[in-house]
Amino acid sequence: AMSITFAHGLGRFSPGMILLALSLALREGAYAYAVVGLVTGAHQLGVAVSSPVQGRLADVLGHRQVLLPDGIVYFGGTATLALGVARGWGGTALVLAAFGTGLFSPPMTACARAAFGALYEGRERERAFVLTASNIELGYLLGPLLTVGIAAVTNARVAVLAAGAGVLLGAVVYATGPRIAA
Repeated sequence: AMSITFAHGLGRFSPGMILLALSLALREGAYAYAVVGLVTGAHQLGVAVSSPVQGRLADVLGHRQVLLPDGIVYFGGTATLALGVARGWGGTALVLAAFGTGLFSPPMTACARAAFGALYEGRERERAFVLTASNIELGYLLGPLLTVGIAAVTNARVAVLAAGAGVLLGAVVYATGPRIAA
């Protein structure tokens, strides 16, 4: 259960990081604010479109079978976005890359909640759900601070990669943790 909590915590930093990291990277690359809005919006549209499907796939196929491939593809997507910004790709290519990346955002919270529901009963289950909610909020509080820190020390493209790496690391920790019949 600790590995699920830790994995969920790692995976929840990315939603608090990715949009700010993309915004900063695109502005560092001298992209117009309109492109920033389209790229970040495309990412979130990808997440919104795929979230119900990803959650259902995790229920049917198993958490590990969805989280790990999603984490790998999501990290690849963030690497593609960072490379695209560095190489000065056009807005359309970046919008498509962002949408594709968002499509593979792993359903970390849904999987953690299902796992906690299977692991615990009564008050312990309530505590686990409170911990899950706290992880989400911490990600939104600390994720932007981490993003700005990374961007200030290196550059914003590295912050984009770090957001993807957090998802990948969370997925790997979850996948290598104890098996749960959820």
